[in-house]
Amino acid sequence: SLKGELEKENIKLFIEVANKDKINLYLLILYIKHDFERLQAVLKNHHFNFIVLPKSDSTVKDKLLDINYKALILDDQIQDIKSKIIELSKERFKLMVIYDYLANVARRRDTDKILTKQQFTFSLCGWIRHKDITLLEKRSSGKLNDVAIFISDPRPDEDIPTALENAPIIRPFEVVTNLYGQPIRSGLDPTGFLAPFFAISFGFCILDAGYGLILFLISLFFLKKRQISEHAKNFFRFFKYLGVATIIAGLVTGNFFGDLIRRMPESLAAIKNIQRTLTLFNPIENSLMFLGFTLMIGFAQIWTGVFIRFMRHLGRDRFAAFILDLPTLLVQTSLLILVLIFFKFLPVEMLKYTIVSLSLSALMVIFYQIKANRQLSLKIFWSIFGIYSIITGNFLADTLSFSRIFALGLTGSLLGMAINQIVPIVPSILEGILGGVFGVFKIKVYIPVFINMFIIAVVFIISHIVNLGICTLGAYVHTSRLQYLEFFTKFFESGGRPFRSFRKENKYTFWLKDGQEMEV
Repeated sequence: SLKGELEKENIKLFIEVANKDKINLYLLILYIKHDFERLQAVLKNHHFNFIVLPKSDSTVKDKLLDINYKALILDDQIQDIKSKIIELSKERFKLMVIYDYLANVARRRDTDKILTKQQFTFSLCGWIRHKDITLLEKRSSGKLNDVAIFISDPRPDEDIPTALENAPIIRPFEVVTNLYGQPIRSGLDPTGFLAPFFAISFGFCILDAGYGLILFLISLFFLKKRQISEHAKNFFRFFKYLGVATIIAGLVTGNFFGDLIRRMPESLAAIKNIQRTLTLFNPIENSLMFLGFTLMIGFAQIWTGVFIRFMRHLGRDRFAAFILDLPTLLVQTSLLILVLIFFKFLPVEMLKYTIVSLSLSALMVIFYQIKANRQLSLKIFWSIFGIYSIITGNFLADTLSFSRIFALGLTGSLLGMAINQIVPIVPSILEGILGGVFGVFKIKVYIPVFINMFIIAVVFIISHIVNLGICTLGAYVHTSRLQYLEFFTKFFESGGRPFRSFRKENKYTFWLKDGQEMEV
């Protein structure tokens, strides 16, 4: 080794590893000048590349003093900048207004570049939503003496921006679609289809009416504030609906801050009776039922996605719809019926219809593969693989992905129960720890009842807030993942360009009229 050879040559030096990566090791070596030739010979045997540092008249001590001096100057500059920031923060509101004003001036100047100017007139070409044509004509005629507006239908080859239009109750869920991408010109807006599934999946991921109530109240609080933009309002409307879905999921499973209601004394029997009346099943005691329920949600959403694709193909290419999509729908429905027959939810007489449906689906797949492939081996292989992929892909794999709802809901419920079980004994644990510490000095520690109650309340609130944060983050991430990977892949065609109105876009400020944000 290098170290052994250096010791053998009796070369006095100092080595420090300056840096390293997967291939190289960077060494800083200090040595006595007359040992250089012997050191060089040893290092060359180990493929060492020398980097010659520039000569300097300064000593290391001088360099350190210079660095420290520059550091002091930088500290002074940082303090000056902080002082200026503190001074300018007094004018924060004015700076925010000025920022928005100048940003819009710059945006207007950029827009001037697309204007076609003549000696007496100018023209502007752009896109407009069909519903805004009347408004454009009205505002233009009111502000301009002479104006002519020409409306034409887009050409088939034009790159048209897309604007999502949904009912007010669906509009907040557009945030999910926008994060994935805009639909193409001939595509379909999936927001209306995903909204109920997203709300249900999110609610059962958290599975606690207390947590849902907190989400609902926080969203309601911010929606009542006037000083928020329309984008922020849509965000809080989104979580308001998710809060309602979580409340419903918690009520039907009997969860309110874990098992808090079940732990209440019999003097509050009225509340406990209401809970029992609303509870349809306990996810802890009936975990298999809960798992089956989440898989049914998954099956319903996957089936909906394939059905949407079938209907879209039906309008474009009926052959593709009946040969590619219909077998998938028939296989999914038939396999569901088989499962229901197995668990005795349906009579055995349904089995013959299921076999006919599966056989017809298999024949459709085989017919398509025979027509699409020339070689006999490929016809056989792709026929088998086509049937296999329908069963394992669309029915099993995609549906089983929804078991994450079961896992998240069960985990959140168990954590809530654990918090409720641990919180009452926290004062005793604390008293025991303090007793052990002060027992050395023969001092008996006793915590008064009111302090115990305060500790219990604080630990209870903090613990459930942390659990709420973890559950909410997990529910949002995994529910979004189910939409993007399991649902959108069935029919959604993204890649469109978002429609942006020619209007003022403010980051910090907005205009209000009668308590409502104005479009300016």
